[in-house]
Amino acid sequence: MQENRKLRILIFITFNTLVIAASLFAGSLYAKRNMQVLYISQTEILSLEKARIEQEPLKNRQLFFGKPTSAIEYIEKAQEKMSKKGALVLLTDSKIYGRNVRSVSKEVHEEIVKHLAGVIKSE
Repeated sequence: MQENRKLRILIFITFNTLVIAASLFAGSLYAKRNMQVLYISQTEILSLEKARIEQEPLKNRQLFFGKPTSAIEYIEKAQEKMSKKGALVLLTDSKIYGRNVRSVSKEVHEEIVKHLAGVIKSE
């Protein structure tokens, strides 16, 4: 009777271990397939900024309104904020190609311009 109970407990533990292992394995496969990789490209940000300043009057033509350090800090904050949402966010020199990979450089540049324009107006 005692051995029968031990055998049932052993089978129960083994079965639960197998179910948990299968769940973890399936979850990791799902996460790998559906992971989104975002990147912020230095080249793309600078070309967007170059296009922006070409539209400015000659006396106001400064990269990032003359506050490049603030722009860099904002890019790092944007990377951190997007990473917390579950995506892998990379800072790169140029483009990245691959499955589930997309650039967020344009969105980040727009946010930088709005932020810095607000800072300039408040000064």
